[in-house]
Amino acid sequence: AAVLGAVGKGAGYFEGNGYQVTWAVGHLVELADTKDYGYQGWQLSNLPIIPPTFLTKVTSDQGRARQFAIIAKLFKEADSIICATDAGREGELIFRYIYERVGAGKPIQRLWVSSQTDKALKDGFAKLKDGKEYDNLYNAARCRSEADWLVGINATQYYTLQYGRQAPFFDPEAKRSQPLSLGRVQTPILKLLVDRYLEAINFKHETYWELIITLDKDGQQFQAKWFRDKQERFDEPTEGEAILAKLEDKATVKDVQKKPKTEGPPLLYDLTTLQKDANKRYNFSAQHTLDLAQDLYEKYKTLTYPRTDSRYLSDDIFPLVPDLLDKLAKVPSYAPFVAKARALGIAKDSRYFNDAKVSDHHAIIPTETDPTSVQMSPEHYMIYDMVVRRFLGIFLGNCQKELSDIVLEDAGELFRAKGTMISTVGWREIYIALDEALEKRKAKAKGKAEAPKGEDKEDEDALPFMAVGNLLDVVKKELPKKKTKAPSIHNESSILAMMETAGKEMEDDELREAMKDRGLGTPATRAGMIERLIERGYIARDKKKLIPTERGIALIGLVSDKPIASPELTGEWEMRLNKMAKGQYAPDQFMQEVKRYTHEVVEKLRRAPVAGSGSSIAVMPAYSLENATCPKCKEGKILKGKRAFGCSRYKEGCDFTLRPLIAGKMVEQNHLQDLLKLGYTSNWVQGFTSKAGKRFDARLRLKEDFTVTFEFTGDSPQKDATN
Repeated sequence: AAVLGAVGKGAGYFEGNGYQVTWAVGHLVELADTKDYGYQGWQLSNLPIIPPTFLTKVTSDQGRARQFAIIAKLFKEADSIICATDAGREGELIFRYIYERVGAGKPIQRLWVSSQTDKALKDGFAKLKDGKEYDNLYNAARCRSEADWLVGINATQYYTLQYGRQAPFFDPEAKRSQPLSLGRVQTPILKLLVDRYLEAINFKHETYWELIITLDKDGQQFQAKWFRDKQERFDEPTEGEAILAKLEDKATVKDVQKKPKTEGPPLLYDLTTLQKDANKRYNFSAQHTLDLAQDLYEKYKTLTYPRTDSRYLSDDIFPLVPDLLDKLAKVPSYAPFVAKARALGIAKDSRYFNDAKVSDHHAIIPTETDPTSVQMSPEHYMIYDMVVRRFLGIFLGNCQKELSDIVLEDAGELFRAKGTMISTVGWREIYIALDEALEKRKAKAKGKAEAPKGEDKEDEDALPFMAVGNLLDVVKKELPKKKTKAPSIHNESSILAMMETAGKEMEDDELREAMKDRGLGTPATRAGMIERLIERGYIARDKKKLIPTERGIALIGLVSDKPIASPELTGEWEMRLNKMAKGQYAPDQFMQEVKRYTHEVVEKLRRAPVAGSGSSIAVMPAYSLENATCPKCKEGKILKGKRAFGCSRYKEGCDFTLRPLIAGKMVEQNHLQDLLKLGYTSNWVQGFTSKAGKRFDARLRLKEDFTVTFEFTGDSPQKDATN
């Protein structure tokens, strides 16, 4: 409004200089409910509900409805309308639903900008596009909305009616069940979380041994690991012990391989990559990172449009680089890197400037706003700083490394040592000070005297100079016992990576880029999906981890083999929506596919009998406690049931039961074994969730009636634990 000169204040709008500027407050117009189509209540006989034509309605919220009425009046009085909502799929949908609901029929122009600085807005208003150019984007947005309605409504109603009166979905105190919420995107995401969690807690650790020698070369010590052909470890210690016994105190260098490696600066940030890195570095949730980045775009005007899925810049951005660097050079911590970039020569590298890889929006970069003129909060600055360093890095040159692979011989046995030496730091230099400061903060928080090594300080495992034939002292020989590691439970960073590639684990940047069109959801919606799963009680945050709750595990138990839980299917749909936005896929064809899918799935489910209210959904990990003695009767053995462990003498009257899922936490097998054997857990158990939704840690103890209670005494990892 200020840029257009519309400085007069009206009721729900600004006006002046021939313009009226008004706003939506979220989704003022939404798809109609089932009752608006004449369906009363939820009944299996109604399913599948597939409207011949989708209806919309104004939101029932009174404040928002008043704003809609204001917009409708202004639309009808206007000569033409400029759509200036967020330049993306959802922004287009918000506007078009309002526009169609009002039915004013006025011509539309589109403002499409990636930055909200005054200059960017003026340039954007000088180059308004015909609204029809974005019809394909609207079609994709509308089809996404309608597909989510069809799948969500039908699946939610079916599973709620079929299983809602079973535990753990039914609340016996309130005598009601919450809807079993399912969705086209949220259910595959929940399945990824549940699958990884169950894989981790059910993981069977395998023991193995490695033979390690420590060598000394001119005062520098390093380690080498035994190998023979493709074998690098022992399943039993005996063979390793035999080799260890014959080793001598000298080892000879048999082979030296050195290979140069060039590591270019990483690609620029899109929203998902920014969220992943902010979660790793600062433990920010995906939603919090999005909120901060949106503030930096809208409020502070220091970052470009954040809800982008591109990690590249268009060629027309390159002429702006000198001015951007001038602004960044005003910040003392950036000035040395700007100077180095200029000394190297500012060149347009096609790895980062590529029109063909930019669709609606380019990568997130700083704007021409002077950062020294803006007062940001510390958390806002953390996100801004991440984007700036990633941007500056592309002008600081490659990092040059030398990879060393050394083979040594001791008593006829071969050992290998690998290391990395960084010869030219290049772009990595901009992260060294940042990583050191971060590690110091982490160390201080943990009460450590010294900071651990940073992630990027790869030169610290550099090997000393060696040549074939060198004879080195062996200062230590050991055969450490090790265990295979369980897969890591998902955190926000790792689940965002999986969502980006429809459940496929990929480390390579180029492969991830190729899979983006098949991702689960969009960069703008992924954070909201995580928050929605938390709000609906399907997952809970445990520090950095995302832990499925009993309800979440049970829900996936019901649908794990159904198409609605398939990341691949949902990823294929997302790919078609992306093609639709580019005019490469017909909306009618897509909706026919979704309707056919919905009809087939629900018809197949309807043939199953309705479950009774007395049963429950099985939620049990693959623990083995069967050899344990019942702590209550002291005679029976522990048996495994559908939802709990119990006593083998239940027919004789022993009613002892032990559920592994306690306060939203699937308690590990070793803690359950403690309860059975000792009557309490020898260590604190972390990650319980109270009824108020708060996380807490506690010991577990069997009470006199042999039910489980929480205990908050003894050494605690959380001093103010609250039940």
